[in-house]
Amino acid sequence: MDRPVRKEHRLTGYDYSRNGAYFITICTKDKQHYFWDYSKPVGGDAHIAPFVDNINDISTLLPFELSEIGQIVQKYIVSIDGIIKYVIMPNHVHIILKIENDYVPNSGAMWASPPTQSLPKLIRSFKILVTKELGFSPWQRNYYDHIIRSDRELSDIWNYIENNPINWENDELFCKE
Repeated sequence: MDRPVRKEHRLTGYDYSRNGAYFITICTKDKQHYFWDYSKPVGGDAHIAPFVDNINDISTLLPFELSEIGQIVQKYIVSIDGIIKYVIMPNHVHIILKIENDYVPNSGAMWASPPTQSLPKLIRSFKILVTKELGFSPWQRNYYDHIIRSDRELSDIWNYIENNPINWENDELFCKE
C-alpha cells in the first residue's frame, strides 16, 4: 500500500543555522485547545507572565489565563535562546526567534566553540521538553517556519502576533472547541 507523500515544509538547501530571524508556528495535534483556560478571563491590560523578569517585553496580552498545559509550554518557550516575541494561542504557538551563531571557522580549538544552534534542533528540543513534562505530546508532527528577510516583514509579523489573541475567531487556525 502506498503511503501519502508528505510535503516538505523546510526550504530546500537552506541552512537553518544561519544567523537571522525566523517566524515559527507550532500547532497542537488535531487542533486541540490545550493552552487557554476559558474559565479564567483576564483584563485587557494583564500579562500572563510569571516566569522571567523580562517576559513582558516578549509575551503578548491574552484574554484568558493559560491552562496548566499552557503554563508548561510558556516555561519552555521563554527558555529558548534567541526568543524575541511569542504568543500562546488555544491550539498553537507563534514564535519569533533570532539565531545568532558567533562561531567563526578556524578561529580556535573545536571544544572552545559554542554549539551551533539551528532552528530544527531548537524546535525539536522545545517539543520534547514539553512532551516529557506533560507525559504526552500535544503537538502535531511538524511545524511551520518563515525566514524573516526585512525589518518591514519583522514589524508585520510582530504586529500579527500582538493582535492574534484579539483576532482569534478570524484566524486561519481557529476552530471551535
